[in-house]
Amino acid sequence: MVGDRADAMLEAMDEAMDEARHDGVSASLAETPGKHRPRFSQLDAQTYDSMDWRVGFLLGTDFAEKQWRPVIRGHAVTGDIIAPIRELSYATEPATTTDADAVAEALVKIRGYFMPKRAKQKF
Repeated sequence: MVGDRADAMLEAMDEAMDEARHDGVSASLAETPGKHRPRFSQLDAQTYDSMDWRVGFLLGTDFAEKQWRPVIRGHAVTGDIIAPIRELSYATEPATTTDADAVAEALVKIRGYFMPKRAKQKF
């Protein structure tokens, strides 16, 4: 019984931390969009390993597949805003600062696409 309560409490704390992290990223994208960068693993001063980040990002889209479908497939209004992230999946070389900049710009656009929908949600 105590173990179950502890597990439930840890799970709730983990969910709260994820929500706070998400809110922090969202705030960063809104308040300082030019400064936000994805958290790629840095290999050296100019290159990054983006695999963990992009795999995590794309796996996350599966949790709300219907909502993400227009972004993944392209949208008449927004175009192919996810292209820089998708392109990293096909890259054979490490990501560069230019790639990170393109992904950051895509994230700002993706946030802009979803934010009006998120603001209407009741929690």
